Amino acid sequence: MAHHQYINTLEMSDILKQLHLLTIHDSVSVMIVKACDKVVKVYALGGFYSYFTERHTNRKAQSWNSSDFNSFQHSEAKYNQEYGEAYISVFFFKDDAFFAEHNEPLTDEDIGGILHEIKEYEDLFPNLFPAI
Repeated sequence: MAHHQYINTLEMSDILKQLHLLTIHDSVSVMIVKACDKVVKVYALGGFYSYFTERHTNRKAQSWNSSDFNSFQHSEAKYNQEYGEAYISVFFFKDDAFFAEHNEPLTDEDIGGILHEIKEYEDLFPNLFPAI
């Protein structure tokens, strides 16, 4: 379940049934994890929120710095940025950046799948996200 920022991918069908009860940051993080089994963690709000899964990271360091996320977000290359022994890819939902940590580079198919899930989530709740 999505509980205390832990996303149990083995319970994904139950999490999806309760998606409407989660915050936007929780929900988008769930959708990113759902879209790609390479994703081991998701960070939101500049790293203030971090979502873990039962999937293990290759990163040896267990700490992070908000300046790292600022650099990732403003990098020209949004995907497959090196992050210790792992990688970070940046995805956007509205104006919020979400940082997906993964152990191996994402393929174009992986990236497309994540972008599709984020868009589908936005389409699920159109009244929450009025057109700009």
